[in-house]
Amino acid sequence: MSLYDQLIQQQVESINQNHMKNKKIDYNMDLAMLQIGKLQPNATTQIKQQQKQQKKKIEEEDQYLETNMKIIGTCEDLEKPYFRLTGLPDPNMIRPEHILKKALVQLLDKWKNYQVDYNFTIEQFRSIRQDLLVQHIENRFTVQVYEENARICLECGDFPRYESCWTMLGDLYDMISISEGKDVNLIGNKVEFDSYRIFYLTMLNKQDQLVKILHQNLDDQRIKFALGLRESYKCGNYVKLFKDYKESGETMGSIINHFLVRIRVKALKQIVKTYISNIDLEYLADLLAFQDVESFKQFMQFFELVRFDETLKFLLIKQSINAFDNINFDKLNE
Repeated sequence: MSLYDQLIQQQVESINQNHMKNKKIDYNMDLAMLQIGKLQPNATTQIKQQQKQQKKKIEEEDQYLETNMKIIGTCEDLEKPYFRLTGLPDPNMIRPEHILKKALVQLLDKWKNYQVDYNFTIEQFRSIRQDLLVQHIENRFTVQVYEENARICLECGDFPRYESCWTMLGDLYDMISISEGKDVNLIGNKVEFDSYRIFYLTMLNKQDQLVKILHQNLDDQRIKFALGLRESYKCGNYVKLFKDYKESGETMGSIINHFLVRIRVKALKQIVKTYISNIDLEYLADLLAFQDVESFKQFMQFFELVRFDETLKFLLIKQSINAFDNINFDKLNE
């Protein structure tokens, strides 16, 4: 098993364990090491190459043999494994739209009630999407399927699959907007997902993609909240950023979680560079949105970023000032 596959497997196992126990998902320490540049360069290169392969594999999930044949499925199974098509679809193995609607309701109910794990949930979404695709069903229900899939991916930090869903959603929003003659922002939950996209692209520094959505729906509270997060991060206003993080909803909070290592490290760097006297650790732990001071200590000791006094109650400013010199922030979360 490749290094990247091992990290992803650990992440999925962590997701499953936390989800089934109804616990908030936290970052995986190995993935955090990759974010902060603690892995060896050859390991980082290897992982990035494998990430590209994984992205290509995910993109192929929604592909099938093109055919002009009108297919109407007859399968009535609410749960069905995903099988990659290698020939023409068999109607007996494809579910019609009214069955797919029931399947989605059941799947979401099981997910929200912690009856199924992430692996099972994603496979069922793949199967539902495939049945929609081969029957050429492209309507508001299709939008709902991809939105629910994307939301779960965001909450679980599965960004490659989220990107795949988002690409399809963009096409669906535009297509349905034209066919119905309605404002594209009224299709599905586009504005909600635009708000997630604003912060996500900000953290990836993808300004070219951000331009398309930064000036849309400025009166919507979700967009305002996302723009506030963006402004706080860009201006280094970490007090406000962490305050908003604590007040964010589940999906936005999960997106922030993925980038929390970078945000916390950049905030600490700014604090160490600007403060003169030593800082109380309890104050820092609360400021940086740690659950408690012990979690903050473990985080700092793991990454060897700062120095504490003998009582482990204060951060030593002078001794910590050079701890960030070897961190390349531009390479985090590429």
